[in-house]
Amino acid sequence: MLPAGPFNVNEGQQTGAVPTQSALTKYATPGGASNALETPGLGISSGSATAGSSDDMLYVLGQQYLQDDGLWAGRLTPIDLTTGGVGTAISVSDSAPGSRTKMIVADDNTLWLGGVRCAEGERYATGQPYGCLTMFNTTTNSVTTIEPFQGDLTGIAAVTTLHKVYIAEGGQVYIYKTTDGTAMNNFYVTVTGTAYDVAYMDGTSDANNTTY
Repeated sequence: MLPAGPFNVNEGQQTGAVPTQSALTKYATPGGASNALETPGLGISSGSATAGSSDDMLYVLGQQYLQDDGLWAGRLTPIDLTTGGVGTAISVSDSAPGSRTKMIVADDNTLWLGGVRCAEGERYATGQPYGCLTMFNTTTNSVTTIEPFQGDLTGIAAVTTLHKVYIAEGGQVYIYKTTDGTAMNNFYVTVTGTAYDVAYMDGTSDANNTTY
């Protein structure tokens, strides 16, 4: 964690200097780090990062290299920003290392996340659900990998108070319920051409849309 001014991170950039005037607080995330999202009001107890208390949480999405088979596996690492406790990495949808990933907080205490080239990771190779989209419930710590595989996930928008999210996946738009992760009828939102991203124009804040 660091207090920093605006800065750009290029696609595929692995290293580089970050403009900051303060000391860095470093966390070792066992599942790697390609994206992160802070969710105030969710926290840990007894120094072990799990959902359910009132502390400030940071969820870090990454890809972990597995030495036994040479594949990459999607991991979500919870960090309690109040105590600095780093939780156990949680298995989520795989994505290509160094690629852009998406994360957003939606209704019903859910965190939605995903990336691209998820059919090249550990889940596909071992016969597990391998869709590019994951719904993570921050209250129960439960993981739902959304199936079937639709292609690369490139956009997520949370339609808050209506309990749904819009997803750009495989060049098309899909809608899912935040209550249980099931798909909704998307007949009236199908597009001609390739859908790369989605946005909720009536959102109450920028947090309704992913822009990173």
